[in-house]
Amino acid sequence: MKSTSPTQPQVVLIAEDDPGSLMALATCLELEGYTAVPATDGETALACYDERGGQFDFVITDFNLPDCNGVELIAELRWQGSTVPMLIVTAALVDEAILVQQGASAVLPKPLNIEAVLAWLRQGQSGEDAHS
Repeated sequence: MKSTSPTQPQVVLIAEDDPGSLMALATCLELEGYTAVPATDGETALACYDERGGQFDFVITDFNLPDCNGVELIAELRWQGSTVPMLIVTAALVDEAILVQQGASAVLPKPLNIEAVLAWLRQGQSGEDAHS
């Protein structure tokens, strides 16, 4: 007998102010079977988070957003109770260890390597899977 519970796609909140980068990342993730929820700034990302009742599997945020930075967005999401893996992407020279101490799960440099993002997502999924 086959299982009747279909596998739900993993949902990724993406906060990126560059429209081209946002569309490219969202498209790549959707082609890999993820559901991408795009936001162009921190306020929109928080609104998306609230609209979905916090039901996200991952968060990817640019470090520099028009209304906040990625650390501030992550801090707010953590304060609201989110424990999902959160990735900061940035072209800025940053101290990755400090960003991780401030709540980020990982930091990746721009220009973004989609294979590195997918590897990070798979690692996050396997972290929940005892068979990995």
